[in-house]
Amino acid sequence: MNEWEVQDAARRVYRWAGLSLLLTFALQLLLSFLVSMLSVWMPESLVYPTALCLNTGASAAGALVLARMTGYSFRPKPYSLQALETWGWTAAVVLIGVGLAGSFLMAQLDSALREAGLILSQPDFSLPEESFAGSAIMTLSLCVLGPLFEELLFRGALLHALAPYGGRFAALVSALLFAMMHGNFMQGVPTFIIGLYLAWITLRAGCILPAILAHMIYNTYATLLSEIAMTDSTGLLMLAALLHLPIMAGGLVFTAVQTARGKFTLPRDSEETRPLRWRRMLRSVPMWLTFLTLASLFVFGAIQSF
Repeated sequence: MNEWEVQDAARRVYRWAGLSLLLTFALQLLLSFLVSMLSVWMPESLVYPTALCLNTGASAAGALVLARMTGYSFRPKPYSLQALETWGWTAAVVLIGVGLAGSFLMAQLDSALREAGLILSQPDFSLPEESFAGSAIMTLSLCVLGPLFEELLFRGALLHALAPYGGRFAALVSALLFAMMHGNFMQGVPTFIIGLYLAWITLRAGCILPAILAHMIYNTYATLLSEIAMTDSTGLLMLAALLHLPIMAGGLVFTAVQTARGKFTLPRDSEETRPLRWRRMLRSVPMWLTFLTLASLFVFGAIQSF
């Protein structure tokens, strides 16, 4: 392709990346509004789980649109199972170590800010005890559908669309948007780090199956820990702490060693694609709107915290 065609292809990628993320966000707002309108006819214990489940589907819609417009295929590659065997459990261990350590540090920050009179907004993912159906829907959303659809969008269609302009650039942008899409600071910091590792692993593995598996295992583990933390059983809490701390520490050590060995290192981005990265992306109106919209969620959440 000549230079004009390359520039036009980049414009098209950023346009559809921005529009797909805006579509995802708009669908989440619309579905949340519809659930709130229907909540008068629904049991209270089903309102939030239903909204959460439908919102996870919005990521699937965004992924399908972006994949269709950029030529990305969700079909498994011939080497997908081998990549899953090679990278799947590695990714899961990394996420449990890094993700939970990040969440732990954010929890300490939250406690310190609360003592100073500042409360950071964060979603409540605890399962409704009074409703088996609500608990089942939330578990399905948090542990299966959410990880699947988020990976299809962020480490699938989006990462694939941005990768031609540099692996490191694609990993950074996809992780940043992944974190911002969560809409709150408490989740944003850990998910940004998680997003980076998932992007690096996806690019190294050549498929998204390891990221999907790792994301599901991480969310399931985090959900289980959250439920145990809410129990009144002192013995169960102590057992969970004794098991969790070595697992988290082991994951951190494993991640640090593998990072030092260069297992997650990506080649330096080519100088030839430099003009097609940040400069070109930030000229795209849909991408500007995406960043401004998602950033406003953080600002709005922060204002609510005071």
